Amino acid sequence: MREKPQNNLNLGVIFLPIDIKEKKRLTRKLQRHFDYKNVYYTFDNDTVSLGGLYPFFVNFMSLLGIKDALTDNVHLRRKGRLYSNMEMFHILADSIIFDIERIEHIGLLNNTLCQKIRGLKDIPDPETARDYLETFTLENIEELLLANKEILSKVQKFTGPQEVTLLSDTHVTTVYGHQENAEVAYNPKKHGRPSFQPKVAFLHNTGWLINFQLCGGKTTSKTDFESFIGRTIALLPKDSWLSRVRLDRGFFSEDTCLFFEAKQTITYYLKVVVNPKMQGCFARIPEEQFTHIEGTPFDLAEAYYRPDAWSKERRFVVIRKLAPVRTKDKHQKSLFELPPSYEHEAIVTNADDDETKEEIFSSYNSGCQVENFIKELSYEFYIDKVNSQEFTANSAFMTIKCITYNIVQCFKQQILKDMWKTRSFKTIKNYLVQIPCNVFRYGRGIRVSLPSSYRFKEVFQRSEERLFQFAQGFL
Repeated sequence: MREKPQNNLNLGVIFLPIDIKEKKRLTRKLQRHFDYKNVYYTFDNDTVSLGGLYPFFVNFMSLLGIKDALTDNVHLRRKGRLYSNMEMFHILADSIIFDIERIEHIGLLNNTLCQKIRGLKDIPDPETARDYLETFTLENIEELLLANKEILSKVQKFTGPQEVTLLSDTHVTTVYGHQENAEVAYNPKKHGRPSFQPKVAFLHNTGWLINFQLCGGKTTSKTDFESFIGRTIALLPKDSWLSRVRLDRGFFSEDTCLFFEAKQTITYYLKVVVNPKMQGCFARIPEEQFTHIEGTPFDLAEAYYRPDAWSKERRFVVIRKLAPVRTKDKHQKSLFELPPSYEHEAIVTNADDDETKEEIFSSYNSGCQVENFIKELSYEFYIDKVNSQEFTANSAFMTIKCITYNIVQCFKQQILKDMWKTRSFKTIKNYLVQIPCNVFRYGRGIRVSLPSSYRFKEVFQRSEERLFQFAQGFL
């Protein structure tokens, strides 16, 4: 029987306790045979950190008056606190900026620059962060939204008065434990799992988040609709006024139309839930009333229509496209040429007659950006990460994430600009924030030393100039 060849390489030898001379001899042998890299590790440097543009974020937050906004509006009752309310807010906001998904990992924030900038000796442990969030009440969460309004109002004052369009939608957040108020309801990705149903409202032109409300999974878009929209209007930044609202089909009802018609100055664009009776009615619209939208598969027509149980007819913009032909046998030709079959959608609106159906279609479609805003909140600010079993604690942390999202949006628009204005926050974190650096005391300030090979030096220089110009507007 043929013997198996013996392997003379003893990999276990380097794990045995050996003296320094023997280790050096073995290392030289490994270098000769395997190009083995001899790397020495020491843990004695207290100046290395991750930072990049982080100090600019901190200065920008100071200019927006976050400290005053939170102190004046949010009144938490905490006892025996080692960290102030302001310090805890900053720590949670910084954890998002440094791409920390969960409270359990908040210890990763323990870097030199963050501590020196914030004046902290240590970063709180996860339990301290949870205790802070669990002190919030529903009233405190409303106070956070008032602070958010005050922060956005400062930026609005800097940019000037503006007419705004509101986008509102809901989002399913799946949970995997026994969270308070989580309910089993509609869940397109995780069927049968309990979930929350957050309601959000954004401004179309800036992407700012105006209102956020965490709800149980059985909540729908129409649940307490008037209360949510009324609160949203009250939370708009100063020097801005609402002129248009774009709503998805989840809000479709005559009550929604009546609510905005009572406001008189607000134009709504509401997606219609097309039932079979509407489908038949829209199919009878004469062909000559349809016009094709170039570059799309859609034809448009308009009609005044009264759905069942509605008190009056309203203006509907009907959208149709060819329905896909489904045949049982693709190789079998039809004896007769079948007439085209269409699928119909519609938008109901109270827009003036001088606004054409093409303009209404464009106005509604531009509002689809709300889905991208929600995705950014989910994937880059971790709004879907549920960190506590208590409902108010989860709602509080999500609201803090929303405020951080707004700060980042304003920073991109006012300071970064150029191509970075449209970049995702994940890209900004990877290229501009999570950059290794050395941190030193420099007179009354801090010196941050970045690698000489760093490719985005000009971004830092331009951002510093813009931040300084932005700051002068508050003097």
